[in-house]
This record gives sequence, C-alpha cells and structure tokens, in this order.
Amino acid sequence: MTRHWLHGATLLLFTIPPVAWAWWDNGHMLTAEIARQQLTKSQVAVINGLLEEWSDDFPGLCDLVTAAVWPDQLKCANHGAVCPRAVMENIHIFDPWHFDEKPYNPQNLTLPHCADQWLPNPSASFTLTSAITSMGTSNSRFAFNFMLRWVIHLVGDIHQPLHSADGYFDDARLGHLPQGDRGGNLIPVISDCGANNLHFYWDSAACQYLVNWSPHYQDHREALTQNASDLITKYPPSSFGTRYDPEHLKACWTQLQNKSKPSGVFDICQQVFVRWVNDTFDTGVPGVPGRTTK
Repeated sequence: MTRHWLHGATLLLFTIPPVAWAWWDNGHMLTAEIARQQLTKSQVAVINGLLEEWSDDFPGLCDLVTAAVWPDQLKCANHGAVCPRAVMENIHIFDPWHFDEKPYNPQNLTLPHCADQWLPNPSASFTLTSAITSMGTSNSRFAFNFMLRWVIHLVGDIHQPLHSADGYFDDARLGHLPQGDRGGNLIPVISDCGANNLHFYWDSAACQYLVNWSPHYQDHREALTQNASDLITKYPPSSFGTRYDPEHLKACWTQLQNKSKPSGVFDICQQVFVRWVNDTFDTGVPGVPGRTTK
C-alpha cells in the first residue's frame, strides 16, 4: 500500500532542517536538495517514482528537487523567466496555503478583526498538517503525489520569515500599514535584481540566488548539489539542537496510525508545524531588513 511504501521517507523529509537563504525557485530546490542528500537512495527512488507519474502533465517538475517549484508554477498566468511552461495553469485557489500570517506588531496598533487568529484553514501549517494526515490514512497514490509536492514546497515556505509574519506599522520609515504589510509585499525596496519590495528581496536572498527553474534546469543541477552539500557541512542537523526534534513528528504519526485515534489528533500534529512557524518568526523577524524597530 502506498502509505507503507512512503511513510518512512516522508517522515524523514518532514524532519530535515531546511537551510536555505532564498525561496524563489533556487531556494526551494536547494531546500529539497538538502533533504534529498539526507535520504537513502531507495527512499529517493520511491519518492521520484511516485512524482514521475505526473510527468506527462508537468514535465521537468517530477522529481524530489524540481517538484519543490510545482506549487508556485500553478499560479503562473503569463509567460516569463519564472513561468517558462507552455501551459499556464493560472490557479490561485491554493495561494493562502503558502503562508502563516502571524502578526508582528511592534507599535501595539489595533489589529484588524481576526488578524490575531492566524491559524486558519487554509494556511501553510494547516496544509502541512492535512498532508501528513492524508499520508497516514490514505492508500491513494494521487493523494500522496499531490501532498508530497506541497510538503516539499511548504517546508521551505514556512522557513521564510515573511511567509510566517505579517507586519503592522504606522511610522515615517515603514509607512502607514495598519492593515498589514502582506508579508513585506507593501514595503518597497530598490535592488539590483528587480526585487521591488521587501518580500521579493528576501525571496531572492538579497539578490544572491536568482536561478529560476526551467525545462532545462539540469544545466544548473551540479551547482545546486554542491551548494546543498556545503550548507549541510556548515549546518549539520545536530546544530539545530531540539528545534526540529524528529520525536515530535513521530508522535503525531503514531497517533495517526492508532486505530482508536484521539479526537484531537489533528491538533497534535498541527502543533508540530506551528512550532516551526513560531521558530521562524522568533528567529527571522528581528533580522529581516526594514522590520526592526527601535
């Protein structure tokens, strides 16, 4: 059954600490490549075998690394450097799945209604929870294929501080943003790479990681592999201490496999991913250029 073939590799993929500086295509694939290098060859083969089943519809987006770009490709509406596919899906119903908008409110402004309720359905942490729930209960290869693509992508997204925070400001430096800055999208910047707002600038790793996915991405694969290896050496899993404790996710998985599941099993699993979002928020927000306040 599909879940028995994949659940071990999936748990490892979930618990690999993602170390990436950017979350445009380059950063997402780098995060996935870091995970790939820490899985066994047989685990990678099982995952790639599943993802390849969609290769007719999504050529070039059907292995563990390139599938990391697939959820962003769904949003493409026009051809360009970041959307080179022949067919534009132009699907935006999944857009909220990419974010957890925890309020960053250093001036203690009055927040919009429900802004403090930042764990809605949909959100990135909710989607990750839904993914592991599906993987723990389904035998559908389609469900595994679909959810794996979101897992690979969202583990990267929730470690981008501006996917895990929404800033509220009212000052001369950052502007009048009492309704939120939409993850830095409303804070303009000037850059050398065309990133014209803070969110895009952060996504581009301050213009350091700019290689976009394309059907010919294999030309850049060697450099990506080396970059991932260097990051793993510099930041081994042990360097993260208990911040990404695999036991937390294993506890969630054990509850899912329990035939007499407790009524709060979804909440038990969601707290794992909420913990990751909070870690990104607490670590990243003070260091994001333009976000710090005196």
